[in-house]
Amino acid sequence: MIHHSEHSSDCTDRTQRLKDAHSEATKEIEAYKTQKEHEFKAYEASVRVDLINLGHNGFNTSPRGPQYAGNTQNVQDTVDNDTDAKLAVISQQFDKNKDAVVKKLLDRVILTKPELHRNLKKLEA
Repeated sequence: MIHHSEHSSDCTDRTQRLKDAHSEATKEIEAYKTQKEHEFKAYEASVRVDLINLGHNGFNTSPRGPQYAGNTQNVQDTVDNDTDAKLAVISQQFDKNKDAVVKKLLDRVILTKPELHRNLKKLEA
């Protein structure tokens, strides 16, 4: 009978330790969640678009690092404008270089020098 009561006491202690560990883990999770929410709110409050520090190439030249936008419409407008500017540069380069590229391609296709393959062996008759 003593053995049975010790066993039930161990089970009760084990159950209590598991409950305590669960409540401790829940408290830690809530504290971590609260901390991350505060960090996110602080980050969210501090972000903004710093258009003065954006270079003509669309990269941020600020020594403080990149700035992020709090207003998605402003960010979308900035991205659209940067994309349009970069596409215009690409189009200008295409128009400028397309004739030379086509000429090089045609020269490679039309002006060929027929040569025997290096692995081809002559057949002796």
